[in-house]
Amino acid sequence: MESKFKVFVIVAIVVLALAIAASTFFVLRALNSSQINVVSTSADYETKLSTVSLGDAILTNITSEGNAQRFAKVQISIGVDSTDQKAYEALIAEIEVKSASIRSELITTIGEQTYSMLSAENAKAKLADQIIIRLNTLLDTDLIYEVYYQDFFVQ
Repeated sequence: MESKFKVFVIVAIVVLALAIAASTFFVLRALNSSQINVVSTSADYETKLSTVSLGDAILTNITSEGNAQRFAKVQISIGVDSTDQKAYEALIAEIEVKSASIRSELITTIGEQTYSMLSAENAKAKLADQIIIRLNTLLDTDLIYEVYYQDFFVQ
């Protein structure tokens, strides 16, 4: 009786090991194929960026440590996907209509930064990411991909 139990346990362990190996194989295979699909779909869509100026430089107060008064002067242009000409023209028209709201959003975004944040090595990239998110949200679009700095001064 005891030897039958040992055989049963050994067979159960082998079956369990095979089941784990097979499921791992199929999961890794599925993950690999989904990564290949993601790469191929992103390669199929190529963006054509056009530069759009957002007006004059913005000069605004920024938060600083201590009592020092700090300022940031930033002038930007944005890189907009112009692959779909109709959507691009509609966005340009909306930018013109909402220019005051866009300027206000930029002032708010820059004003929320601290002196140490804007003085950091990767400050421009982090600020650009925030500007892209906020402008895409404000304009209800996803066509804004880049921020180009024409002027970036922090004091």
